Amino acid sequence: DLRNENKSLSTTIDGLTQEKEKQDKQLNEIHQNLVNERATNKQLEKRFNKNLEDLGNENKYLSTTIDGLTQEKENQDKQLNEIQQNLVNERAMNKQLEKRFNKNLEELRNENKNLSITIDSLTQEKEK
Repeated sequence: DLRNENKSLSTTIDGLTQEKEKQDKQLNEIHQNLVNERATNKQLEKRFNKNLEDLGNENKYLSTTIDGLTQEKENQDKQLNEIQQNLVNERAMNKQLEKRFNKNLEELRNENKNLSITIDSLTQEKEK
């Protein structure tokens, strides 16, 4: 009877030992998977951080480029405004010059007309 009980206990112990070995194997597999996942996650984190750093550097470059282009555009706008103002001033001066020219031209025409009348008058007197 004790032998049967010992045999039964031995069978139970063997079964439990096999179950424990199976669970230990599963636990080791789970642990190894966890170690592998952590390594993969670290690699992904490194790549992510590198990408973040690259994007940060690109953003700095783009920001600097935008600032430079904005400053250049402001300078060009300022120059354009100066040129436009110069054109307005030159047009105003040209109008004044044109008025003076037309006035002088009119005065010369009047003078020519008067001289022509004087010549005609002198010519008529001479003929008399």
